[in-house]
This record gives sequence, structure tokens and C-alpha cells, in this order.
Amino acid sequence: MFVSNQNLAVAQSAVPGLALRSGAAVLLALVLAGCGKGSAQSDASQVLARVNGDEITIHQLNQELNALGGERTTDRKQLLDSLIDRQLLVQAAQKAKLDQTPSVVQEIERARTQVLARAYLSSKVRPAGPPSRAEEEAFYNANPDYFTNRKAYTFSALTMPAADFPVNQRKGLEGIASLEQAAKWLDDHNLRYQRTTISRTTDALIGGLRDALKGAQPGKMFVITEADSVVIAQLREVHDSPVSLENAQAQIARYLANQAGVKSVQDQVAQLRSSAKVDLQNQQLLGTAPPAAAAVQPEPAAAGSAASKPAPAFDRAAAGLR
Repeated sequence: MFVSNQNLAVAQSAVPGLALRSGAAVLLALVLAGCGKGSAQSDASQVLARVNGDEITIHQLNQELNALGGERTTDRKQLLDSLIDRQLLVQAAQKAKLDQTPSVVQEIERARTQVLARAYLSSKVRPAGPPSRAEEEAFYNANPDYFTNRKAYTFSALTMPAADFPVNQRKGLEGIASLEQAAKWLDDHNLRYQRTTISRTTDALIGGLRDALKGAQPGKMFVITEADSVVIAQLREVHDSPVSLENAQAQIARYLANQAGVKSVQDQVAQLRSSAKVDLQNQQLLGTAPPAAAAVQPEPAAAGSAASKPAPAFDRAAAGLR
């Protein structure tokens, strides 16, 4: 499998804690990357600016460009201005001794460990060949819901912020058979909502809703809860929307490449764990995780075979098919 730098970044995100937050990454780069007076020995021909004596070099600017994906459209002069502004902020923070506060020290250390972990993985995960045609065909045939049996759904829906519709009130929707009945119930309880039409294909649906829609006929009601919103939806239309292997091939190849990267990262971590001594202590400090909320109500999602379904990441990777 081909594991590009972009795919490696996706793969590394499979290991919790390796996705470096932008603020921490910037802070680490500013403190550790040689932006300060320690770079006084650099070649003067490489210096683009001095900010109160601290040098900014062409190497730093090129590093920033690489962090942006090497975009040719990036205005290098504007980027240099951003580096100057950032260096002024660093100097001000250091003058105020913010780099010595416990929270900042902890954040820098957290960023440092993440960078080192990612660097190790980058040194171990090597590019391989692209997925074969046989592998692409096998994935295509193993996931008919995404391809040969793909459906397109149209919903009429009422949407509202989850904060305006507490969980205890949602029980009042049980037994409601139509969107108009739901709208009347919301009106009677002075709950504001917006009407909308939602169109989705199978590959763009979350797993629970995708399973609940199998065999569903127009008129079926759903209550879909998300992090910050509630959607009361009535299925209005269903039709077949198959995707050929030729049209799906690019997405499948990218997905398989990402999965190869994920497996490589997981294998590296498993190898390190096998030879490490890890002593778990004071587990009571972790507390108890709250139960996961159902994504689709009132019907539970049907159970499915993990071997016959792609990982959830494919939902996003295949979204471009619709």
C-alpha cells in the first residue's frame, strides 16, 4: 500500500495524542525551532529579517511553507510579515515570563512529546506500492451498501439546537407519525425550529442511521441527535444511486492507502508495547466514562459485521461520490 506523507498524517491520528493542536505546534516551533538569539551564528546571506536582534531565516520561511503544504500561491512576503509578528509576540511572552508558567511549560512538553512520537513513526513507516486492482475490486465487492446497492435519500426535516431541546422533552415525540405532528408538538411547547430538506446518499450517513434506513419506506420518522443539534426527519423519497468501480476507484485507493498507514502505525505501537513494561496505577482517577448517546432514535441501529463494512473514516472519504 502507498503511504504518502498525507496518508501518514491520517494514520498517525489513529494513535490518540499524536494530532498536535495548532496552538501547541506553533508554540513549540517558536520556542524550539531556533527563532531566537541562539541562531546568531547563521549565515548572514540566509537571514531575511532581524527582530530586536533575533533572526528569521529563509530556512524558517521554507519550513512554514512546508507546513502549509508547499502552496505556491502563498505570498512569501506576507508569510515573512507573519513570522515577524509572531516573533514579536514570543519576545513579549518571554519578557512577561509566560514561558515559565506551569500551564505553558506543560503545553510545550506535551507538544515536544507529540513531535518526537510523530518523528519516530515517520522514520519507520515507509512508502509501499499502490493498492492492486484486485484489492480495489475486493473492497468494492465487500461493501455493496457504498457502491452497487447505494441509495439516495431525501428527508423533510425540522432542525433545532440541542440546547433548546432537552433530552427529557424529546420523549414527547414518541408515537408521532408525521413531520406535521412533530411541528405542532414543538409549536405547542414553544420550541423554535427550522424547516429544511436534506439529501444524503448511503456513504454520507452515520452508521446507525444507515442501518436504520435499510428497507425503510417513505414516511418513516427519525430523530437524529448530534453534538449540538437535533434533527426530526421524515423520509420522503428513496431511489437507487449505484456507483461503478471505475467512478469509485480513486476514493477506494485513497482509503486503502490510509488504512495501510493506520495498520503500519498500529503495528509499530504494538511492537513497542510488546517489549515495554507498563505499570497501570491509580486507575480510579480515570473515573467512569459516560455511556454513548444513541445517534438514531427511537429505533436502535442494527448490528453489522465489521468484516463486511469499511471503517467509519470511509464515510468521509467516499463523500465525494455523491
